[in-house]
Amino acid sequence: QAVRCQRNGFRVGAGALPWGDDECVDWRLELEECAEGACSDAPSMALADDGATLWVSLEEADRVVEVDTATGALTGRSVDVESPRPLATDGQGTLWIGGMNGWLHPVPLQEPVTDEDDDLLAASGIGVLELAPDGSLYTASPPARLEPGGDALLTFQGDDTPHAILGLVADVGGDLWASYDFETLSRWSPDLDEVDTFTVGSSPQTLALDRDGMLWAATDAP
Repeated sequence: QAVRCQRNGFRVGAGALPWGDDECVDWRLELEECAEGACSDAPSMALADDGATLWVSLEEADRVVEVDTATGALTGRSVDVESPRPLATDGQGTLWIGGMNGWLHPVPLQEPVTDEDDDLLAASGIGVLELAPDGSLYTASPPARLEPGGDALLTFQGDDTPHAILGLVADVGGDLWASYDFETLSRWSPDLDEVDTFTVGSSPQTLALDRDGMLWAATDAP
């Protein structure tokens, strides 16, 4: 299901309300018809540049679908790609789709179709995408960089990525931070030619940067 929320589902002094009883949910939408146990996990969503539509990847269905964010209805537009997972929009009218089969697909939002001549092949399955402030697009794993307007992925060739990358975030200085299902964080230089590793004592997975430049990590352990 896709769900739209405008409020946080909390009331002062009352804590969180049961799911479906709060004032957060504006609409719900069944994204696909599927047998139990065979439904897609919908591992990624990305808003179109104007925020009027939302793209959702359906990995098991080999499809990325578009949802109207105001009405909560499928628009009827979709893109058929094999094993789609992470999504990103670049603010320039392109939806980027990373496939677990290793292909990166640029899809024009004005006319959402794939063109094999524009697809890029990564070194392995693409589980994460990150758009940097300078317009570069980073993929993982292993980490690779696509320069703005570029037509080839620059992939790191070293052996410093012993675990699959779960989270990527690019800071304003151009460095790329990566998290793993392991007790380390890595900081890559913009061109992926240098890397520093930091032991953090937990298993950081999802990463985010705040406006003050602080790096936040969600872990799977206390």
